[in-house]
Amino acid sequence: MLSRWYRTGVIYSLDVSLFHDANGDGIGDLQGLSLGDFASLLHEAGERGIRVMLDLVVNHTSEAHPWFQAARWIRLGRRIGA
Repeated sequence: MLSRWYRTGVIYSLDVSLFHDANGDGIGDLQGLSLGDFASLLHEAGERGIRVMLDLVVNHTSEAHPWFQAARWIRLGRRIGA
Protein backbone atom coordinates (compact mmCIF):
# COMPACT_ATOMS: atom_id res chain seq x y z
CA MET A 1 0.00 0.00 0.00
CA LEU A 2 1.28 3.47 -0.85
CA SER A 3 2.33 5.73 1.97
CA ARG A 4 -0.01 8.69 2.39
CA TRP A 5 2.32 10.70 4.60
CA TYR A 6 0.85 13.97 3.33
CA ARG A 7 -2.44 13.24 5.09
CA THR A 8 -0.89 13.54 8.53
CA GLY A 9 2.23 15.53 7.76
CA VAL A 10 2.81 19.21 8.34
CA ILE A 11 3.18 21.12 5.08
CA TYR A 12 4.83 24.52 4.86
CA SER A 13 4.40 26.63 1.76
CA LEU A 14 7.46 28.76 1.16
CA ASP A 15 7.77 31.53 -1.40
CA VAL A 16 11.45 31.55 -2.31
CA SER A 17 11.14 35.08 -3.71
CA LEU A 18 10.65 36.28 -0.13
CA PHE A 19 13.97 34.76 1.02
CA HIS A 20 17.26 36.63 1.37
CA ASP A 21 18.52 38.10 -1.90
CA ALA A 22 21.92 36.39 -2.19
CA ASN A 23 22.79 37.54 -5.70
CA GLY A 24 21.65 41.17 -5.48
CA ASP A 25 18.96 41.10 -8.17
CA GLY A 26 16.24 42.35 -5.84
CA ILE A 27 14.45 38.98 -5.57
CA GLY A 28 14.98 36.50 -2.76
CA ASP A 29 16.56 33.17 -3.64
CA LEU A 30 18.18 29.99 -2.36
CA GLN A 31 21.58 31.20 -3.60
CA GLY A 32 20.07 31.46 -7.05
CA LEU A 33 18.78 27.89 -6.68
CA SER A 34 21.53 26.50 -8.95
CA LEU A 35 21.55 22.74 -9.47
CA GLY A 36 24.24 22.19 -6.83
CA ASP A 37 22.38 24.27 -4.25
CA PHE A 38 19.16 22.42 -4.93
CA ALA A 39 20.92 19.05 -4.61
CA SER A 40 22.28 20.20 -1.24
CA LEU A 41 18.82 21.30 -0.15
CA LEU A 42 17.35 17.88 -1.05
CA HIS A 43 20.19 16.03 0.66
CA GLU A 44 19.98 18.04 3.89
CA ALA A 45 16.20 17.75 3.97
CA GLY A 46 16.45 13.99 3.49
CA GLU A 47 19.00 13.71 6.31
CA ARG A 48 16.42 15.34 8.59
CA GLY A 49 13.47 13.26 7.37
CA ILE A 50 11.94 16.24 5.58
CA ARG A 51 10.27 15.73 2.21
CA VAL A 52 10.48 18.45 -0.45
CA MET A 53 7.56 19.03 -2.79
CA LEU A 54 7.85 21.33 -5.79
CA ASP A 55 5.23 23.19 -7.74
CA LEU A 56 6.24 23.29 -11.39
CA VAL A 57 5.71 26.83 -12.71
CA VAL A 58 4.61 25.47 -16.09
CA ASN A 59 1.42 24.38 -14.34
CA HIS A 60 0.56 28.07 -13.93
CA THR A 61 1.29 29.23 -17.46
CA SER A 62 -1.34 30.03 -20.03
CA GLU A 63 -1.30 28.45 -23.47
CA ALA A 64 -1.58 32.03 -24.73
CA HIS A 65 1.96 32.73 -23.48
CA PRO A 66 4.35 33.57 -26.36
CA TRP A 67 6.54 30.54 -25.57
CA PHE A 68 3.63 28.14 -26.05
CA GLN A 69 2.42 29.99 -29.13
CA ALA A 70 5.91 29.73 -30.68
CA ALA A 71 6.10 26.02 -29.85
CA ARG A 72 2.72 25.48 -31.48
CA TRP A 73 3.82 27.27 -34.67
CA ILE A 74 7.02 25.25 -34.84
CA ARG A 75 5.14 21.98 -34.30
CA LEU A 76 2.81 22.85 -37.17
CA GLY A 77 5.80 23.49 -39.43
CA ARG A 78 5.26 27.22 -39.72
CA ARG A 79 7.94 29.85 -39.43
CA ILE A 80 7.66 32.27 -36.55
CA GLY A 81 7.16 35.84 -37.68
CA ALA A 82 6.28 34.86 -41.24
